[in-house]
Amino acid sequence: MRLTRLEAQNVLSFDTFELSLDPQRTVIVGPNGSGKTNLTRLLALIGSALARVDTEDPRGPAVAPGPAAQILDGFARARHLPDSGGPQLVRLGIELTTEPEQEALLRFLRAAALWSLLEVVGQGPAHARALANWVMAGVTVETCLALFKGTIVAEHPGMRGYGWTVGYEFTAGEPAQSYRWILHAPNWHSTILTAADAVSPAPGLIRATDALSKRLLGVGKGGSVPAELPDPLPPFSLAMVLPKSGEAVRLMAGERNTFLDTQYEPFRAYMDIEPLRTPLPSVPGTSLAAVLGRIYQAALVLVGEQLRGIGNWGQPQPAAEQYRWPDVANPWLGSQPHLLPLRLLRLKNGTVDDRRRFLEIQEQFGRLAPGRRFDLLFEAGSSQQTGTDGGGNAEVRVEVLVSRVDPTGLGEAAAAPLELPIQLWGAGAWEALVLAEALYGPEHRVVVLDEPATGLHPTWQKALAGQLEESEAQLLLITHSPDLIRIEQLEDLAHLTRFTQADGATRVHAVTTNRLEALATMPSPGLGQELLRKLKLSSVLRTCLFSRAVVLLEGETESAVLPQWFARCAQDAGLATPAALDLAFYEAGGDKSFTAPLVLLAGLGIPWAIVCDGAAFDLSKKQNVFREIVDAGADGELVKLLPTRQTRSMDAPTFKQWVKTGQDHGVFTLARGWTTGDCGDEAFEVYLGEALPKGALDKARQAVGSSKVRKALWIGENYPPPPSISAVYREVVTALKSRGMAEQ
Repeated sequence: MRLTRLEAQNVLSFDTFELSLDPQRTVIVGPNGSGKTNLTRLLALIGSALARVDTEDPRGPAVAPGPAAQILDGFARARHLPDSGGPQLVRLGIELTTEPEQEALLRFLRAAALWSLLEVVGQGPAHARALANWVMAGVTVETCLALFKGTIVAEHPGMRGYGWTVGYEFTAGEPAQSYRWILHAPNWHSTILTAADAVSPAPGLIRATDALSKRLLGVGKGGSVPAELPDPLPPFSLAMVLPKSGEAVRLMAGERNTFLDTQYEPFRAYMDIEPLRTPLPSVPGTSLAAVLGRIYQAALVLVGEQLRGIGNWGQPQPAAEQYRWPDVANPWLGSQPHLLPLRLLRLKNGTVDDRRRFLEIQEQFGRLAPGRRFDLLFEAGSSQQTGTDGGGNAEVRVEVLVSRVDPTGLGEAAAAPLELPIQLWGAGAWEALVLAEALYGPEHRVVVLDEPATGLHPTWQKALAGQLEESEAQLLLITHSPDLIRIEQLEDLAHLTRFTQADGATRVHAVTTNRLEALATMPSPGLGQELLRKLKLSSVLRTCLFSRAVVLLEGETESAVLPQWFARCAQDAGLATPAALDLAFYEAGGDKSFTAPLVLLAGLGIPWAIVCDGAAFDLSKKQNVFREIVDAGADGELVKLLPTRQTRSMDAPTFKQWVKTGQDHGVFTLARGWTTGDCGDEAFEVYLGEALPKGALDKARQAVGSSKVRKALWIGENYPPPPSISAVYREVVTALKSRGMAEQ
């Protein structure tokens, strides 16, 4: 399975939300409270919606809500927005990419098609076997390709007392026509409608359970079934089970109080993958949700909230390692974390492929937790405990034991032989085990990692980053760790998305594909490679991705002293400190080096400001700070103000004018001029010589040597910030707030 797109309306912190998902890796960053974890909750909502369709009775006055319905009710109430009335909607685009997934859907469709036909012609052996053979031969991958790519839709009217409706949308036919397969809705269970009719089904819409028999045999319910079926029967096409405009086709496998006769191959094959329960009294029959739900839950691995004890799929998790015999015997183990030891036991004692996978998970664990190795201990208790059904259930314990091994690989003995339960090795060991299982598995799984590595040592985080690169699963990574963001080529930036919050709602920012393509040649060749080099070499720039705002500084002197002074003057003036604002500082490395980081910051919606030397304001130069901002696409208003031609020369009035323009656009300087050279007045060091007491720079040199960084650090520690520093800091904060920076 692959996820292609996620949309939400009026749910949790989302008002109108759209996110395209890369088939390989999507990385989500952003400050706390921006809605990142809510992304995983949308995926959980879809899982609960599919699970609820055929497993729980619809709500009614005398019917208590089941577990899935309780979860969905919680999502309906969990609106974070100040004005969040109206309908709620979640849409998830999926593709069934593996043969088992496609075969599972085909088995359902064959069973449903045969059931529809037998409802009309009866179950006489001659007709039934011929139709079963026709279904098996005709419902194939080639004839049903359109069903393997679609959108799961969950909707709620936004009013108390109502439930969620669930559907599956897809496009089929020539010319292409959109359909919605309603999986659950009052009076429309497992019914296919055209998209035009599905928006609000009209009361008089014609609904048929015999559409297939009419198109195949020319006879519907109540009609006269021919003694002999046509020979040969016309070939199957998906159009035979799809409605026309103004029509609805009900298609499901079985009905209430009935069973599927396993003497027919379509029914037998379907029940092999979905042991059919007796349909609930108030549910007409089993829908496509039974298969979609199983595919979805098997392919989607959510790793996040369970590491913090909140639970997966919105449900509290039982304790791991203690099980009942029914758990051990259940062939359909879910992906819940408390079942991890039991899943590992199955692998260790399973087929050749299972045992190979167990060994690979052991190796993966050793890479994520160097110097550690895990194994399993199985114990079957002799005591009996009474279950909720009154029967006895023997206790089973599957304990995960972790031991030290030689981390160097040189064959040296461990410091001390030690084997303890995994709980006694700290939170990092359990997290490493969860991640080892999640990352190793079938290629076409979707692994969602919500803030992983919270319990991992920094070196273990770097090991995890390497394993993420090697994973063949589709990854959705939500992280606060710069070490987990690996950008090896410019195209990797396309995988990066940043969430922010505005007016209580989540907003999505990304560097556009067009912008990435333009980086290779504009504004100058090599700009994209410069940005790539900065991201690979500077963890500071990657850290900026997690800040609420960034101040770009020109050189190393400013980078050493200004953060100190800004913090001190903020406290003296009663302003929020840089730490309180979650403000990051990044040294660009010169007055011609702002474009590359600005492309990144502007693309990801990170508020920015610049403090630079006076020479950067020199409009007589081809490249100045304003041209860099425009080239980076970071301020559209400056395009209108910047001269179309290069200024022939600079003068004091022009410099003063552009200093004021810079302040209005987040660019500041402490210099009094723009001239360079020995007698120049543009450098930050010149400002320090004039703003500090006489001889301060000489004292700094005598104390720490000639290093610019050491001198600046010494000055920041030993001299209070001049009044002009306080003024600039206040203006910087004002500019950042105007660009969308919010306090924590």
